[in-house]
Amino acid sequence: MSVDYDLVIIGNTIAGFHAALQAAQSRARVALVQQGCQPQFSRHSALSTLGNTFDSIERMNALRVYADPIKTSSLSWAEVNGWIDAIAQDQQELYSPTILASIGVEFIEQSGEFCRKPQSGFVVNGRVLRSRAFLIATRHRPRIPEIDGLQTLDYLTSESPITHLPKSLAIVSHSSTGAELAQTYARLGTEVTLVVNQPQIIPNAEPEVAFLLQATLETEGVRILSGKIMQIRTADGKKIIQIGNQTIETDEILLAMGWESELATLNLEAMDVRLPMKTNARLQTNNPRVYYCGSFEAAVAKYEAAIAVKNALFFPRHNARYSEAAKIASTDPEIAWIGLTESQAIQNYGKDVVVLRRSFTTLLKPQLRGKTTGLCKLIVRRNGQILGAHIVGLDAGESLSALAIAIQHKIKLQQLQTAFPSPTLSEMIGQLATDWKEHRSQRNTFLQDSVASFLAWRRSISK
Repeated sequence: MSVDYDLVIIGNTIAGFHAALQAAQSRARVALVQQGCQPQFSRHSALSTLGNTFDSIERMNALRVYADPIKTSSLSWAEVNGWIDAIAQDQQELYSPTILASIGVEFIEQSGEFCRKPQSGFVVNGRVLRSRAFLIATRHRPRIPEIDGLQTLDYLTSESPITHLPKSLAIVSHSSTGAELAQTYARLGTEVTLVVNQPQIIPNAEPEVAFLLQATLETEGVRILSGKIMQIRTADGKKIIQIGNQTIETDEILLAMGWESELATLNLEAMDVRLPMKTNARLQTNNPRVYYCGSFEAAVAKYEAAIAVKNALFFPRHNARYSEAAKIASTDPEIAWIGLTESQAIQNYGKDVVVLRRSFTTLLKPQLRGKTTGLCKLIVRRNGQILGAHIVGLDAGESLSALAIAIQHKIKLQQLQTAFPSPTLSEMIGQLATDWKEHRSQRNTFLQDSVASFLAWRRSISK
């Protein structure tokens, strides 16, 4: 029996929208079921901007640029939350169903579930959508850990609007969001404790880069504790957190443990899809007709959507290589990275790996902005192939763009040795290309001796 669609996408999220867009551009017949979703905007990104603004104001006051210091103690949280809501609304308009309809995507403003009979498909309001493949891209909600005593008290999440500034705040984190919020609240005047249950505060980032950020946060007054939370309770109006053999008191607790997709209402059993959701490298679930995009991060979600659509529409031969997806943490200094870490590269390529580093202190633009804390670390093979790029510093995400393109298109570092405009952060790429060339020439003693002999000969014949 023939089907009606090439692809049915479940969830009007960032991943779902981009999957529908790409599938329609490939001339596929596509339906996008809203499933009660809309593209999500991260509130903590806007809050990080607010924290950075406060820091800049304090810096200007310290430099006495203005005759009368700027006061930052009278924030209206109603106005702040309204500003964030307005940004979220503007972002959602970029994902309008009208855009999809204009290129032939059928947008269904309802919710549904999978069905097994009379034939397998996705049923919406009594109508069965039959398709060659399905892509699950439902919305996300904050992941709530199982901690003894947590359910007996109130807590915040990374998406909770700020109505007041607590005097003290404990952030329980297993993601970069925790570090972003810790710095933001600290800059707004709250005593912050960041509790992590992993070796570093930014999971999966290059350790050298993550530790530089950790040192910056501690300098700004953020207390960082590592360990497993055993219990949370209340006493005398305070929330008490037991971390191993340590105990801390705080006014509020904020959870930043990552995200999980809302899947319970989809009737996955009808398609024999098992929970917890697992996928192979091609983003297929245990049912090869059902694909799944599970990342909350916008850049990674778009990357997953592109891989899933190519596999669903054509032949499932494209693997998701998450090292090719750029990642960012909106801290100050900002962190951005792509590709392999140093340990991963050595594990894969052994002695063929060259590590290059450049401090931001060698660049004019960070000096002009008073933001010289920063490092760019490149992981390169001896032939110039870039395996990984890890940046912490001013506008790290912008600096990473050229390197991300180089990694994805296998452009070698020596091909990036050009005259970059100044003062810009891109000058650092040219410096690293020069460093690599010097490193390579130093290892080639025959070439060095030949060049020295040639230059000596030229001097001897010159008049």
